[in-house]
Amino acid sequence: MADWSEKHSTLEGKRCPGCGVPFQSEKDDQPGYVPPTVEEGEKVVCRRCFGLIHYGILSKAPLGDESLFRALKSVSARVDGFLIVCDVSDPETLPRVLDVAGNEKPVLTVLNKADLLLRWMTPAQIEASFVRRFGLHPGLTIALSARDGHCAKPLRELLQRTFPGEKTVLALGATNAGKSTLLSILSEDRRLSVSRLPGTTLGEVTLRTSWGLTLLDYPGFKLSNPFLAQLCPQCLVAAVPRKRLFSKGFELHPGMSYMFGGLGWIRVLDCGSRGWVKMNAFVPEDIPLHRTKAGKERELLDRHSGDLFRFPCRACWDALKADMKEPGLSLRVAEGEDLVFPALGWVAVQTGEAELEVVAPEGCAPLVRSWLVDLRKAGHRFPRKRR
Repeated sequence: MADWSEKHSTLEGKRCPGCGVPFQSEKDDQPGYVPPTVEEGEKVVCRRCFGLIHYGILSKAPLGDESLFRALKSVSARVDGFLIVCDVSDPETLPRVLDVAGNEKPVLTVLNKADLLLRWMTPAQIEASFVRRFGLHPGLTIALSARDGHCAKPLRELLQRTFPGEKTVLALGATNAGKSTLLSILSEDRRLSVSRLPGTTLGEVTLRTSWGLTLLDYPGFKLSNPFLAQLCPQCLVAAVPRKRLFSKGFELHPGMSYMFGGLGWIRVLDCGSRGWVKMNAFVPEDIPLHRTKAGKERELLDRHSGDLFRFPCRACWDALKADMKEPGLSLRVAEGEDLVFPALGWVAVQTGEAELEVVAPEGCAPLVRSWLVDLRKAGHRFPRKRR
């Protein structure tokens, strides 16, 4: 039987234009696989990307930040600048990505998925907030949504002003920030694999624009996302907001718990002399929120995972529950602060203060920050109910 080099002499050494992985024909369950009968063509992509593009078939692939960081060191030295893409609903990933880019070359920052926050903030307000929080260059920061067909023109004009002539720019961002979607729009190359599944891009992808700019796309960083290795593809997709974040206001008293599906919950230990605290949760549409008595969370999930608690699925909850360590992390939050569950959402304290016990899977590190969304200024104290 003819081997790979004999049958695929034109594909040998080349990469899938969808995910960036070198083509191979030995392991059909791995990225980069093409059947032995496939010959080189303009539209050839690996089996994983073909299923993703044409049938929406989701499959996870191994990811590792350390090897990626090492690879990017040499790549960074030969590019003319950086295009950083940040998901506006997950800003905690931005500082680490900025560290990779450094400050010796131009850095253009795209605050993607701005539509998630448009109920409460304008694009200009989003830009101003991120410039203030992270010290970004105000003239090199733009808030937009890759889903908006009109986003290409302003971003293209900003890229042309920042990187005139035939320059090479490296795109950086966390998993599922929307890098590949934006680059596909800018280059008009529809072979690039895009989906709501984190970690779609797996290797280097080179794209060229009509005005001479070369864009390099690399896999997104896992960074603070603890769920990539723990959830099935369907649950990973459910943890990514589709259109807008769902927001719900609620009041808690000591002895009560608030659950974010089966991926975590907060228990109120103390609220001071006030005796209660008012909060607002901001989560993807598919994350079920539920208020209950502290200590009842596991019983509810064991009984209702997959139906009342449709996220995560039964199989993922059975795998996760051993990692839900108790007692959880003790944190104190006050009005004007957010309690953040990385890669999942956050809770904003609207009135009062509280000492909380936060229970989350091992590897998930909740943190406290100042408000990302100020509902008082936005005029949405009690947002619409979920449809």
